[in-house]
Amino acid sequence: MSTSTVAGLDRIAELASTHRLAPAWVVPEGTTPEVITATTRVLAEMKRIDLWLCEYLARHGWATEHTFYSKRTFLREAIALRPDLVAP
Repeated sequence: MSTSTVAGLDRIAELASTHRLAPAWVVPEGTTPEVITATTRVLAEMKRIDLWLCEYLARHGWATEHTFYSKRTFLREAIALRPDLVAP
């Protein structure tokens, strides 16, 4: 299971929830300082975007609502609102 992909992190979250593990610590994989640094940056960026997204959805009452709002439309609007979320 890779800790450097969204699918890998989703699987970790699923396992942590299923087995009631809290907190669940994610350690970047890698064997060199450069790989560890790069992976840590990816994890930090994903967490920053996740926090913003959760806050945004909760603020609009959409966090628990099932809708037909497309992911593509949402991403376009999110980027328009927060261009700093796009990596340079």
